Amino acid sequence: DIGDTHSVAAAAHAFRIRDELRADWSCANGRLGMSIWISPGEGQVVLGKCPGETNVGKAPFLICRQRSHEASFLAALVPARLRDSVSISREGSVIVAATSDSTDYVHVRSLGEAAGDVIQSDGMLASVRVSDGEVRAVTVARGSRLAWNDQLLIECPQGALCAEVIFEERTLRISYRGEATGTLKLKTSARTARINGVRCTGSNSGGIATFRITPQMIVPDEAAPGI
Repeated sequence: DIGDTHSVAAAAHAFRIRDELRADWSCANGRLGMSIWISPGEGQVVLGKCPGETNVGKAPFLICRQRSHEASFLAALVPARLRDSVSISREGSVIVAATSDSTDYVHVRSLGEAAGDVIQSDGMLASVRVSDGEVRAVTVARGSRLAWNDQLLIECPQGALCAEVIFEERTLRISYRGEATGTLKLKTSARTARINGVRCTGSNSGGIATFRITPQMIVPDEAAPGI
């Protein structure tokens, strides 16, 4: 609470909000550093300064507050090169983060219904990375299906916690979380994949590859390799 830390942090501005709010935080060179969205509802945004990392000088801070029995906050980190430009926008439940190399489309169910027909998914979170007009990676968490522009990209066994796929030229790298076994379908021309590091071969019909998630591929969450 800023009231308990007034000796080390000073609030310069405090705003009460009732409508949706977006705030952009730019770096000294003018490039976007951070964007936040606050959904409609009673809340407060506080801007001020606090001691810097080495306790020399002051650093700006931002606090978002909300009074609710089910308050929630969402943070999205966008890795980028130091001199790369980043643009972030939001349409309904879809956050779009673009760099010079790629564009990520992230659907977050808690933000509401998906905007338009770009992403259709039953997951709590679903994302698609596009580079040079091609889909390079997909993720679906707490769900089993993700479609992109009405075309199925991934369908995994019911009960899967998370499936992440990186599409490479001749193979696929798949990180799979959960204990559910069964069929995993992907829109790709590839027939081989590495699922949690295990090399496997599947079938391919009409541009849809089918792989089997077997008990041998299931590993504890802390041991499953990330991608």
